[in-house]
Amino acid sequence: MSYIYEEIKHITAVAINVFIASINHSNYHWHNDYEVMLVLDGSVRLSCKNQTTLCSAGDIALVNSQEVHELIGEGQDNLCLFVQIDRQLMSNPSHPDAQYYFYLNSASESYEPKEGYDVFRHTLAEIGLFAKKEDPGSRHLLQANLHLFLAELYKNCIYDVHPNSNVAVDQEDLKLLTLVLDYVQLHFSSKNIHQDICEDLGVSDKTLYRFLKKYLGFSLKDLVLKNRIDHAKYLLKFEDRPIGYIVSACGFGSDKSFYRAFKKEVGMTPATFKQSDKIIEKTSSVKNYFSTDLGKAMRLLREWD
Repeated sequence: MSYIYEEIKHITAVAINVFIASINHSNYHWHNDYEVMLVLDGSVRLSCKNQTTLCSAGDIALVNSQEVHELIGEGQDNLCLFVQIDRQLMSNPSHPDAQYYFYLNSASESYEPKEGYDVFRHTLAEIGLFAKKEDPGSRHLLQANLHLFLAELYKNCIYDVHPNSNVAVDQEDLKLLTLVLDYVQLHFSSKNIHQDICEDLGVSDKTLYRFLKKYLGFSLKDLVLKNRIDHAKYLLKFEDRPIGYIVSACGFGSDKSFYRAFKKEVGMTPATFKQSDKIIEKTSSVKNYFSTDLGKAMRLLREWD
């Protein structure tokens, strides 16, 4: 499951991971931790389940444990604070088999916290600042702010509680999702991929459609097209290939269909894209970040402190 599963290492003695990044493109992935993003500057698109939101400076978004999600930066000037929290910290001793699902996304119009978002911004900024310090006092303040943040989640946010049986189903769904994503990545150029994937994975077309809509928010057709366009962008940038080769290698039926799809998805023609300064990733790794201005990030965090 390495294609979309991210293993997270926590800060010693504190069950969280804290980092600042400028997002280029973080492919669809999942992890057991809860992840909170505070956008410090610029904008980032977050796709999670069937919703995509444009998060701008000051926005907060929480990705729940085991939720498949994708991040795409809107330009190179974005800066984001990420706090990844061990799911064990969210457990309830009275209900150890329960999993909590929180609704926290300031870029969305629904489920606003009872006391607004500023208390979360302030606490996250404190976490971001203290995480960079290693003295004992700062470590205690880091833990204190973490528990304050968790308390505010339960106090101010709407949340659902899922029993253990639902968690088990989610694990099976994640296995199938991994198989689908891996299959499409390997066979996106095939003309019969829609029929082949259903036969090879033993699912019906309707079931697969509903499944992808539930977890990714779009269809198999959209997923295949995304992989084809991504590969075309790679070939245009890093290999000197004629258009005919790219059309065939990416699974398009004709030059015309390739040009039309590329222009619609990318916003420019293949030739214009090839000559542009657009940056794309060379690998399919989960994380793909721009270089990060930590000094600027610290200044922005202090504004919320």
